[in-house]
Amino acid sequence: MNRTIRIGIIGAGAIGQVHADSCRQVPGVEVVAIAEKGLARAKERAAVVGVNRYFGDYRKMLALQEIDAVNVCTPNYLHCPMTVDALKAGKHVLCEKPMALNTAEAKNMVSAARRAKRILMMAFCYRFSAQGQAAKNLIDAGEVGQVYHIRVEYIRRRGVPGLGGWFTRKRQAGGGPMLDVGVHFLDLAMWLAGFPDPRTATAASHRILGHRKDYTCLGMWGTTPVPGGPFEVEDLLGGFVRFRNGVSLRVEAAWACNSEARGFLEILGDKGGLHILPQLELYGQKNGQLLDVKPQLRKVDEYVLEMEHFADCIRRGKRPIPTGDEGVKVQRIIDALYKSAKLGREVEV
Repeated sequence: MNRTIRIGIIGAGAIGQVHADSCRQVPGVEVVAIAEKGLARAKERAAVVGVNRYFGDYRKMLALQEIDAVNVCTPNYLHCPMTVDALKAGKHVLCEKPMALNTAEAKNMVSAARRAKRILMMAFCYRFSAQGQAAKNLIDAGEVGQVYHIRVEYIRRRGVPGLGGWFTRKRQAGGGPMLDVGVHFLDLAMWLAGFPDPRTATAASHRILGHRKDYTCLGMWGTTPVPGGPFEVEDLLGGFVRFRNGVSLRVEAAWACNSEARGFLEILGDKGGLHILPQLELYGQKNGQLLDVKPQLRKVDEYVLEMEHFADCIRRGKRPIPTGDEGVKVQRIIDALYKSAKLGREVEV
């Protein structure tokens, strides 16, 4: 019988509760404690999550010998220090996206995992989606052939998370929609394309709607908008990346724009093209005829599969699907996009 993996969650807000729920659905995984900022808040969140042990200081939770691993579900600026502390305490780590504020922090996290000989897995849940898994199988089977171009879009019409809170503060968030939601599709695209080595990036960023007093916010993740609060990041960023193997990538991410909301990921190859999100479609040619294929996919919960995989990696000591090293490469691209947007020119990645 597989041993029970005992989890501690750092940050039991909206995404922390999602992780807690996924743990409950995986046999042999148990959430035993949570840590939040302040004891009163920790007690309140513990009741929601359904655990008896809670801490106002995450370091005290890390001292618990019975905890095998932690899920880091905190604001972006805390990912690196909390992950490094957890690894030093001998815990395996599943860290929410984005990996860190910048590449230097991301590399620090990977180094800490190597020194501690512990697993560092990034919570890029779209790799575990039905579309992501099926697309990977089709690409590996040669249905797409040689990949040469990728299109990525993650567009919200009105959806700044935590308007006026940490999400829109540069020091705490690191950036806007590209670092928050664009990173999901960018990681999935990189994984499906075999993680080619990026060479150059060019981008432009805009802050047009999010800071306006008349802005209509949907209150993403249960947050309460604070109109007129700090809005120090972009609300839209678009860019273009060239890779050393000749592959090109176009990417856009927006929290707010006067456009239809959509999530879109497409990979083009010399044998076929995959439209992966929101649904999976394969475009190709066979016997002189154009062929469109829409696979029937089983319904899955990507968060549950992600947690199941994390626990299995801990038990077997195996390399996770989303690794820290891959997280660093994604972070390098995002850093280059922000740098290009700031300088107004193409930059080396």
